Amino acid sequence: MAILEASTQVLADGTKVTIRSAIPEDAVATLSLFRSVVEEGFYTLAEPTELTTTVEDEQATIAEDQECPGNLCLVAEVESEIVGMIRAESGSYRRTRHFADIDSMWVETSWRGRGISNVLIISLLNWAKQHPTLEKLGLFVFSNNTRAIKFYKKHGFVTEGRYSRDMKLGENNYVATVAMGLLIKPRDAPAK
Repeated sequence: MAILEASTQVLADGTKVTIRSAIPEDAVATLSLFRSVVEEGFYTLAEPTELTTTVEDEQATIAEDQECPGNLCLVAEVESEIVGMIRAESGSYRRTRHFADIDSMWVETSWRGRGISNVLIISLLNWAKQHPTLEKLGLFVFSNNTRAIKFYKKHGFVTEGRYSRDMKLGENNYVATVAMGLLIKPRDAPAK
């Protein structure tokens, strides 16, 4: 089971943040956070009118994350309010179990720039480094999200590819998707 023991972190401003594994009972809060990020309209695949995820769907996803040893869903909680989350999912096949995709990281608008993203990514990286199977983490980010790209580079991720005109934001308005990766347990064998 991929459940991380809760820990308390202290932000630079002295705020105490609890980082813990999400539980199905968090679904209303995590879904609300997701919807708020999508409604900003900048860096998510879905647009507000395309949101179809229900609370029951989110509960099921969180429960699945707990059951799969290569998945992890963490929340950042301040005074019983979920202000951020991060989710990673490993491959289900033998050939892909060593790799986990960070498929989402969301931080509530008023908490951005205060260190929530840092404590979330560091917690996920520490878990991944201790994981018996995981060797690599990956993620995709919009090329115009320079703040996120800089953030991931700061944490050791490197650009591995770029898919031009991958996202169509509007008529004649495209952005590329940047693929980033981090070897957390490099092996001696070279990649082929």
